[in-house]
Amino acid sequence: MKRRLFSLLLAVCMLLMILPATSLAEEIPSAPAEAGAATPVQDGDATPSASPAQSPAAEEEQKPQEEVRIEPVQPDDAYLTVVFQDKDGGEIATVVAKNGESVSAPAAPEVAGSKFVGWYAGDNKVEFPFPVAITADAEMTVQARYDGALYVFFHSTDGSIVETRSGKTGDVISVSGVSYPLAEDQSITGWCTDKALTKPVNSVTLEDSNIDLYAKVETGYWITFESNGGSYVEPMFFAANTVAQPPAAPVRHGYAFAGWHTDEALTQPANFAQIKVSTKLYAKWTERTDVQYTVQHMIENADNDGYSLKETETKRGQTGALTRATANKYDGFTAQAITQETIQGDGSTMVKVYYKRNVYSVTFWSIKWQGGIIFGKYVKDKEFTEYRITAKYGANISKKWPGGNWATSPGDSTYQANIDTMPLGGDEFFKINQQGNAKAEYYLEDLNGNFVLDHTDLGPDDTYVTNEDRYPITGFTCDTAKSTKNGNSYNGAKFYYNRNSYKIVFFNGGLKDKTVDVKYQQDISNQDYTPTTPPVGKTDHTFSGWYVDEECTSQFVFAGETMPAYNITLYAGWDGRDYTVTAHGKSDHAETVEKGDIVSPDLFASVIPDVGEGETFMGWTEQQGSTRLFNFATQITRDIHLYPVIMDGKTYTLTYDANGGTGTVPTDSNKYAKGTYAQVVSGSGLTKEGMIFLGWSTDQNAVSPAYYPGGSVKINDNTTLYAVWGTPTGKAAITYHSNFGNDQTRKSEDKPINSLITVEGYGNLNLPSRTGYEFTGWNTASGGSGTAYAAGATARLTAGGNDLYAQWKAGTYSYTVEYYIDGKKDDSRTVTAQAAYNAVISTYPDKCPANYRLDQTENLPLTIGVSGNVIKVYYVKNVFTLTIYYRYAEGGVAVPDHVENDLVQGTAYSVTSPAIPGYTVDKATVSGSMPAQDVTETVIYTKRSDLSYTVNYYWNGTDTKVKESKKVDGKTFQESVTESPVTIEGYTPVSNDTATITIGVENNVINFYYYKDVKLTANSKTEPFDNTEKSVSGFTGAPEDADFTAITVGAKGTSAGEYPAKFPEHTVGTVDATKKYIVVEANPGALVITAHAGEVVVMIRGNSDTKVYDGTEYTVTGYVVESISNPNYTATDFTFSGTAEAKRTRFGKTEMGLKPEKFTNTNTNFAKVTFVVEDGYIDITKRPLNLVGETDTKPYTGSPIILNQFTSENLVNGDAVRSISYLAIGTMPNEYPGAFTGKPEIFNGNDDVTDCYEVTLTPGKLTITKATETVAVRIVGNTKTVTYNGSEQSVEGFTTDVGNKPITVTLKDGSKAEAKGTLPNKYPMNLKAEDFDIKSDVYESFEVIVEDGWLQIEPTEAEVTVTITGNRRTVTYNGSEQSAEGFTTDVGDKPITVMLKEGHKAEAKGRYVGRYMMGLTVDDFKVDSTVYKNIRVIVIDGYLDIQSVYNPSVYPDYDPTPTPSPSYVPDPYRSPKTGDDSRIALWLTLMGLSVAAIAGVIVFDKKRRRS
Repeated sequence: MKRRLFSLLLAVCMLLMILPATSLAEEIPSAPAEAGAATPVQDGDATPSASPAQSPAAEEEQKPQEEVRIEPVQPDDAYLTVVFQDKDGGEIATVVAKNGESVSAPAAPEVAGSKFVGWYAGDNKVEFPFPVAITADAEMTVQARYDGALYVFFHSTDGSIVETRSGKTGDVISVSGVSYPLAEDQSITGWCTDKALTKPVNSVTLEDSNIDLYAKVETGYWITFESNGGSYVEPMFFAANTVAQPPAAPVRHGYAFAGWHTDEALTQPANFAQIKVSTKLYAKWTERTDVQYTVQHMIENADNDGYSLKETETKRGQTGALTRATANKYDGFTAQAITQETIQGDGSTMVKVYYKRNVYSVTFWSIKWQGGIIFGKYVKDKEFTEYRITAKYGANISKKWPGGNWATSPGDSTYQANIDTMPLGGDEFFKINQQGNAKAEYYLEDLNGNFVLDHTDLGPDDTYVTNEDRYPITGFTCDTAKSTKNGNSYNGAKFYYNRNSYKIVFFNGGLKDKTVDVKYQQDISNQDYTPTTPPVGKTDHTFSGWYVDEECTSQFVFAGETMPAYNITLYAGWDGRDYTVTAHGKSDHAETVEKGDIVSPDLFASVIPDVGEGETFMGWTEQQGSTRLFNFATQITRDIHLYPVIMDGKTYTLTYDANGGTGTVPTDSNKYAKGTYAQVVSGSGLTKEGMIFLGWSTDQNAVSPAYYPGGSVKINDNTTLYAVWGTPTGKAAITYHSNFGNDQTRKSEDKPINSLITVEGYGNLNLPSRTGYEFTGWNTASGGSGTAYAAGATARLTAGGNDLYAQWKAGTYSYTVEYYIDGKKDDSRTVTAQAAYNAVISTYPDKCPANYRLDQTENLPLTIGVSGNVIKVYYVKNVFTLTIYYRYAEGGVAVPDHVENDLVQGTAYSVTSPAIPGYTVDKATVSGSMPAQDVTETVIYTKRSDLSYTVNYYWNGTDTKVKESKKVDGKTFQESVTESPVTIEGYTPVSNDTATITIGVENNVINFYYYKDVKLTANSKTEPFDNTEKSVSGFTGAPEDADFTAITVGAKGTSAGEYPAKFPEHTVGTVDATKKYIVVEANPGALVITAHAGEVVVMIRGNSDTKVYDGTEYTVTGYVVESISNPNYTATDFTFSGTAEAKRTRFGKTEMGLKPEKFTNTNTNFAKVTFVVEDGYIDITKRPLNLVGETDTKPYTGSPIILNQFTSENLVNGDAVRSISYLAIGTMPNEYPGAFTGKPEIFNGNDDVTDCYEVTLTPGKLTITKATETVAVRIVGNTKTVTYNGSEQSVEGFTTDVGNKPITVTLKDGSKAEAKGTLPNKYPMNLKAEDFDIKSDVYESFEVIVEDGWLQIEPTEAEVTVTITGNRRTVTYNGSEQSAEGFTTDVGDKPITVMLKEGHKAEAKGRYVGRYMMGLTVDDFKVDSTVYKNIRVIVIDGYLDIQSVYNPSVYPDYDPTPTPSPSYVPDPYRSPKTGDDSRIALWLTLMGLSVAAIAGVIVFDKKRRRS
């Protein structure tokens, strides 16, 4: 069962793989489905096309089957059983086909309202007929599948069908999208169910029959749009009797759309419902007041003149107004004057505020003692001017440091050993005489996070680390946590600097697109990227790269760049693009168009396709297959593809042909437009003798249908469908024959041809028995010469005979063989056997005794009868001969024969076979006992076949093998073997001749010798043209030990071009002098002399002139060569084709038409010659004409005041201005600008010369003065109270109190109504009357009262913990008093101050070994904050540890580390050894110092501390 299931699955898979690719059905275009409607169904029929000629196999399939026969089941035979079912699963037919045969389908049942779509095995469609290709018996079931087949036919005004849509019962078919070519101003306004066009529908529901719809066609109108700076709106077409609908509102960034208007002056709003004719509309806009712009604060770089971004600020304002950027304050910088920018509506406006770095000086001074011996001090003396360093704040000045150690103030013990950057405000340093060898190391973090020694500073001995030792280094920040702490020894100190990160800020369209942090000096080659979104208004642009300037004139190159010690600001560049309009006619034709331009249909006239009889070219459409014509007034804002619209006036018919059948032939009276579909009808009224109707095809000789009843056929021409006829499925039965006497028969049941049957037993068929015979089986021939079948065997019904004949076997009888020795019967040798009746016995068992031989026989041969069946055999005694023949296996005598005569039976013999070299014998010894007959033996000598030979492959001239030797076994002695040189990669045989040897017993060897392959390549060289001869010679590729000195190659040349360096023709195949190498490739080189590599630029300028229009014709001719970038290139090296002349009289410019392509380089030694041509022209400019309107000032009267006069300035005598008037009118106090109405026209007599003037309209104005009453205006700043949160907080804005008076109050440019702060405090706005602009249309005098606004930030109630840790110091006992002092806090950047209370110290002192505590408590500190109300203080005490000086060799077990005890703190004033009060010693020391001072001895402490 498993094997059958596997075979079935395998068969189905193979069937689906080999199914013939019959023509698939074309789809009827799917109708747009209404909501809830079924999806339109694809048509299942094929497009009519010529079928290939019918194959002989197909012809055989159509012949009636005349007879069947049975065949035995062969092990390799495989059969496929196909069961055909109807749509409900009922069996229609069964077909059994053998592997290699073909399976054809029966006729599919017709189903009303449906179309047959094919036979399906599950979800897989099976195409019939198909050849069977299987390896095991298989079965498959296919079921007829149908789909809904109702149609909607759309009729044009002439009645022809222009489109067909299909579906099934219940489907809703929409009329949307159904059209056919009409005039440009016509449209289909509806589809109706009646020919009178009174019942329009938007969709129809299929029920139980097809539906016909009829087109209603009317004339409509176009609306075009002028967006006035907004996004483009394409023209819209509206059908007759439809209400125009407005398009989606255009977009203009920074403006609000205020509607469509019918006039350019934008005074008449459009009412779309009232538009019934072609109309142009205009967009109106109002400026937005919340448009964003960006302020960039740019600080000057320390080490170059460039600027980098410090921070950005986003503000908002009104489109078209100026920005209101203000400067910030940065230490060390001075803000420059700000250039305000006009605010662009798209938000791209950026205004830059520049800050220059202040310049400071570092000076170096000598010092001197000033004052008395006791109360004197060191003061500044003279400057070392040669050391003065002047630079910008933050600039690197490390190389200007004069060296040595300098004090930070006169007489101070705080030293500066080095400096890297200019400090804020500059600095002063003072010469000290104390130098030393104390070393401090400075480590800088590398790009991998490791710290690397950068430099070492030298300082005085016995000094301590101070803040000055952590001086700034460009690009780095000192890591105080890792570095040696203040107060520790300077000698051996280590300072670690973390590498800084700086920002690359990317701006795209005025907005920050991306910010990345990059470490100083890190490679930034990989930071380049393409923004994902183009900026506003540039969605169709292409990204061109990043630029260092906002204007995108200088592109930034990332490759090879590293991060500087400042921020980088980059701006995205975008290139605009042109668009193409491509017409796809009889060939493709494309026009390149600038954005917003229109194209003329005349540009595409050359590709209008040729039309056939009855066809008309209607125009172009954007959607292939659409009939809506493209409006050539459309502005081009995208790539457009146009396709021709051809109206085919012809209609076509569908005809049915019975194709040899009889009966009622279907008819179709409809007329179809090209490309539409017709429904295929039933052929049930047709018959044909011995055949069945299968379907329809456009091929009269088709064997399988392309179209089925209920389906559809596409009509592209007059079409005929021919009936397709098939053969009924065949069945057969088996006839069984008794095959003796009066032959009787029995017949089995009918089964499909190729069905598997079981052969019946004779006794099961009720046939007569045959006395004296045994039934042995069946045969397809009565005499048994055909195929035999046993009862119960299986067989297949196939084409051929259908009869089986019974086979019979006769009975058997006994017979005896008697033996006589020397005439006496020997009963012991008698044999008895059986044989069939009438059988002939011609042989017997030979039982001759030893030393006897046969004498005679009786009754031989013997015919078996019913009795008396005896054969007699007689033997007599005899002597015999032994003969041995020695022969070669291939023929011939090997050695002379061996013969022995007169041997008596039983005599033993043994003869050794002679040995022959190269041969083996089948019998080494012939031996035995002599029988009662002559003995003949043959010894065969066979050539040895276990021999071998070896083939060796050597590098010529060496004993090196170039390939492993080949050993060939199983060779025969004296066999001739031939070998050829084998192909070995990298080697060539010395000779391609074969080698032949004859196989001997040993030493069978063939040797081949090879040269090693060498590939030579001639040297190549490229040199620039310089008018001198160049050359190249030599080659590469030869091994060092090869000798190819006989080969030479090279090339020479002077002019630009390529000179091949070719080897001589005989080079390939050349063997070197060592006879070890051979040339297999000789690749040429080349000497290339390139034309002048640089670009030669020839600047050509056409002569030009400009004249003001005065009616005279002016002419300009000729051109000049202004410059040639290469002195070796002259004006004789190029030619000019064309005319350099321009003429003109009226206003405008006429160009000569000089173009670079009219100039041609003729000198081949210069590869790139660029002609930069400035065209010549004659330009007649317009004559300026100024029409100046009347201006006057009038007092307010309450009534309208009118000015209506104007004057003409610079009008040519005789010319007159027409068609324009002027008016300025007003009532309220204000300035009323005058306005001109109409378009000015200038005539000289009847000659219109308007276009020759540049008319400027200078309206005057009417000024109506205001009233003089003084009005009080109260302005109150907003206030706000908040709680501290760590971030900056703010309040802004104000309110006014002017009652209902028409007065507006605004802040002046640069003024703010804003208060902001971070720390708790009250922050005023500091508003003043002069901060405001007061405006009124009526009032002129105002009294301004200002109440200031403020921001109150209250401290936070949140608790904060401050930990104070006393410093700890460990030193070695030195006999002197030592100390530890100071403390640290974890305040960080919190606004908290921690200091010792007055009189309190953070200090521990001691002289002797032990730990001395500072004794710090909370009461020692004053902790204040304006931010935090609740501060919890934790104090960790500091101490001084003094350790012993010890000798490890004397006290190896002694631990010098003091062990502090909580109960013991050494008295810093008492010696642990003696108990003496050390304060006495201190007093005596001070007295000694005083005496020394009085004596004039000044003692300097060599151990001066660094503070």
